[in-house]
Formats: sequence, structure tokens, C-alpha cells
Amino acid sequence: MITYFLPPWLTQATNGTTAYLPALAGFLFFGLVALVRGSRAGWYAISCAVILCLAFFFRAVDQAVCGSFPLGTHFLWHMLIAAMLGVMLTAVAKYGHPSPQHSTRSGRF
Repeated sequence: MITYFLPPWLTQATNGTTAYLPALAGFLFFGLVALVRGSRAGWYAISCAVILCLAFFFRAVDQAVCGSFPLGTHFLWHMLIAAMLGVMLTAVAKYGHPSPQHSTRSGRF
């Protein structure tokens, strides 16, 4: 629904990057929820959102940059997405398992 209502010119201007806005919204939402609940995992989600914004930038400017820099910036999109996945996997490894005092039986993580 987020991307459906965006004007087509915005999708073209950003080289189709608007399709990834739900992922950004998810990282921000769940990061803030985790922080409010006192989990340091929220900082990892917020970090993923920041990295994703940087990746958005390089994806959006890729076509404009290719004229003066033939290599373009699309490879930076892929590198930053890989870094974001690394941050996300680190968060899952550190905080993905509920601690004993917050078991799933109590309805809290």
C-alpha cells in the first residue's frame, strides 16, 4: 500500500527504489518498538534503516552518474545491502533467542 499511492514520476526519478520503502518502514518501526521495550536489538534495526537509506541513494543516482563515471554506483547498492544483511544477521545471532526470564509463555520476548 505504501508504494501504490506514490506518483509514477517518483518511482522513475529514484530508479525504482520506492519499491523498497516498506522494508525501510519495517526497520524503523520494529527498531523503535524494540528500543521502547528496552531491547538493544532496536539499534541494529535502526542501523539497518540508515544503511538502507544510503543504499537507496546510490541506487537512485546510478543512471545519472554513469555518464561521467562508467562504473556507476549500482555496485555500492549491492555492497550496502550485503552490509545491511550482515547487521541484521548479527542482531538475530545476538538477540534472536528469547532470554530465560522472558519466555514465550508469558507472551513477551
